[in-house]
Amino acid sequence: VAELASSRPGDYEGGCVWLIDGSATYAEFFSSHFNRANLLIEIRSREEVGEYFGYSMAMADVDGDGRSDLLVGAPLYSAVAFHDEHRQQYDAGRVYVFSAQQLAVLIEEHRSTGKVTVLSSSTADS
Repeated sequence: VAELASSRPGDYEGGCVWLIDGSATYAEFFSSHFNRANLLIEIRSREEVGEYFGYSMAMADVDGDGRSDLLVGAPLYSAVAFHDEHRQQYDAGRVYVFSAQQLAVLIEEHRSTGKVTVLSSSTADS
């Protein structure tokens, strides 16, 4: 079953992305209260407040393994080099890449524990 991706770029400080079981419609997932029965994974960003994680999303086979990977854009991410105040790049943007293999692990973890994936500088690939 194909997945449906949805996002809320301003939620949870940095933004949020959901992968939803493709058997559910968008309306079913968001009807009345947030229906988590069809939720495959929830990824929240705490990399940077206001980065708008999830503003754009795409699926593509980035690593050439024949499976679609998830690309998530954060257009207001600011790259700040703390060791050099002259290299600050405000609202430079960032693309997060989640491989199909990485998503499979996160989905299985969510199914077994209900864990929400929260990105920090130690968990994100860029």
